[in-house]
Amino acid sequence: ELDPANKWAYINLGYCYQQIGDYENAIEDYKKTIELDPAYIPPLSNMAWLLATCPIKEYRNGKKAQEYIRRATELITAEEPYQMLYDMYNSMAAVYAETGKFVEAIATQKKAIELLDEAEDRKKQDELNEYKDRLTFYQVHKPWRC
Repeated sequence: ELDPANKWAYINLGYCYQQIGDYENAIEDYKKTIELDPAYIPPLSNMAWLLATCPIKEYRNGKKAQEYIRRATELITAEEPYQMLYDMYNSMAAVYAETGKFVEAIATQKKAIELLDEAEDRKKQDELNEYKDRLTFYQVHKPWRC
């Protein structure tokens, strides 16, 4: 049974739902995580990403994605773990692209790539390639779909 006060359980469950394409439950679990800890940045960034990149149009909402990424950027500091920084920039770029702000999307994705490239992460090469793929979409004025 899921502990109703465990934000870690909800964010992880939300991520799992997102990975299998159950976007409705992913959104609900991200919302529950945010409700439990409004200052916890990952579910804000995850929600922005999902609302900006969902392959199913009915779940995409650029305006709401902007609200979530704005809240995340208000909370983040330079002392955050590198992964949180480059993930947030990646989400922000997707939000910009979804809302038609491709100049901002390109600049922000380049910043995400720069931060990821500086990170000391053994698995980063695959992720770096994915970030660069997204950049090419933004450069031709196309939003990313996951």
